[in-house]
Order: sequence, then C-alpha cells, then structure tokens
Amino acid sequence: MRGISVRSILNNFELRQRVRPGTRARVRSVVERFGEATSRHRPLPDFLILGAQKAGTTALYQSLCRHPGVSAAFTKEVHYFDLQPDRSDRWYRGHFPRRPQRAGSSKRFLTGEATPYYLFHPSVPERVAEKVPDAKLIVLLRDPVRRAISHFYHELSLGYESRSFLRAIKEEPHVLEIEAQRIRQGLPPSYEHQHHTYVSRGVYAEQLERWMGWFSREQVLVVPAEGLHGDGGQTFGRVLSFLELDAVRPAPTRKAHQRAYPQPDDTVLDELRSRFREPNVELREWLGPEAESFPWLHQT
Repeated sequence: MRGISVRSILNNFELRQRVRPGTRARVRSVVERFGEATSRHRPLPDFLILGAQKAGTTALYQSLCRHPGVSAAFTKEVHYFDLQPDRSDRWYRGHFPRRPQRAGSSKRFLTGEATPYYLFHPSVPERVAEKVPDAKLIVLLRDPVRRAISHFYHELSLGYESRSFLRAIKEEPHVLEIEAQRIRQGLPPSYEHQHHTYVSRGVYAEQLERWMGWFSREQVLVVPAEGLHGDGGQTFGRVLSFLELDAVRPAPTRKAHQRAYPQPDDTVLDELRSRFREPNVELREWLGPEAESFPWLHQT
C-alpha cells in the first residue's frame, strides 16, 4: 500500500479489488466516512445490477466501469437495500462518485452498483422503488443447474457450507418454509436465506414477477449470463443500449471468482433438472420472444 493514496484506490475499480482484505476493510471505513460527509455532492445510482448470484455480475460491472460514460461506485456490492436498509440516505449516497462541481461542466456520467442478493431478497423491490424509482435494472440469468452448482461450491470454499450438495438441496424446502414464516412475522430473512438457497435462486420467473409489482417492464433488462463471454459483445451492446451509452467494444475481462469444482454425479444433476423443469417453462413464458437468447431454456 506504500505510495498508493486512498483517492487512487477509490478512483480505480480494479485496484480496489487487489487490495488485501484487511487493508480493504480499513480503506472501506475511510471511504464510507468521507463519502457520507460529502454526500450532498453525490447522486443516487442510475442503474442497479440485481443479480443473479454466480451469473457474471462482477464481470459485467467491471466492463461497464471501463466505459467512459460510467463512473464506478466505491464498492460493487453496497448491500444497502438487502442487508442495511436502516442506513441513512447520506450513507448510501456516499458510495457513489461526486458530481462535477464546476458551473457549466459538461461532464456527464452514469453510476450504479451490483448486489446479486437484490434479485432474490423479497423486500428489496419495494425499497428500491421508494428510493430510486427511476433506476434502470439489469438482470443476468445463468443456466439454473450450473448456477446452483457454482453457488454450492462457492459457499463450500468460504466455509459457509458443510453438507453434501444432494443433502443441501433436499433440505432447502424446509429452509424456505422457515424463511416464509419469518417474513410473515415481519422479520428479515436469515443467514440461511442468503447463503443456502441453491435451487430457489434459480426460480427466476417468480423473482422477476415480484419486481414487476414495483417497476415497469421497460425499466428492466434481462440478458443471458452466458452471452457475456460467448457472443462477440452482443449482450454487452444490449446493456449499453439499454443505459443509452455510446457503443464500445467490451474490454477483455476474466471470469471473476472462477474456480474449478467437481462434476456432480448423475443423481444430483437429475434432481436439479427435475426441480427446474417447470420453473424454466414459466420463465420462457415470462420472457416471450426474448427467451430465444437463453439456449438452456430450450434444453429438455
């Protein structure tokens, strides 16, 4: 960290990712205090990348932050609307870059954040509608079978999971039943809801429909995660068009948080495919003609 100022870290998205975790926490504390103190000069986000988790949100956010018309938040995942909704407006604004302060400045930028738990958390759509009703919402959807597997091994690598995958997905309906009871009682979702919902997060149509209770369809762009690295920039181009940004070629990005994990056996795969068969039919109906962009929706 010697020779690197806090300001240089704040202004460089990729540099912020390379800072060691302990130092990153200290930097984040300084950032939050400074941002809150200067919040009157800071906008609320123009866009939110809602998720899904393990569907390329980091790669998309990195690509957007390299666009000359986008200025990054101080952290990709602010977790304001899901885990910290009681924080002040000043605290939230403090995560975004300052507006140009010189009179007549022509510099215009968009800013936003990407918190994958937003898509799945049941209370977030209403909170977002109250705070940033005009924000544009971007949703990346990945093959739910591959997403669930990736999610499980991600939690396993972090020490948040100790069960077998098959046991975890068989116990998940009980977890959801308990979570439903908590929500009916006015309690927030628990740790289990955030970390151990491998199948439920892939039931996409239900989540999208919940957002449609608060936002118009025109405010939401749904794109396939697989297109970020496999369609020559067409998916990224759709995102830029949706945000009304000039078209640019996406800069090369590596697949963030990518790790090798063992292939589940056929019993697990068959269980997952069975669980997602009906939800995928519902998603095809929800997407309409746009479903053609999602090849895994047409697999038997």
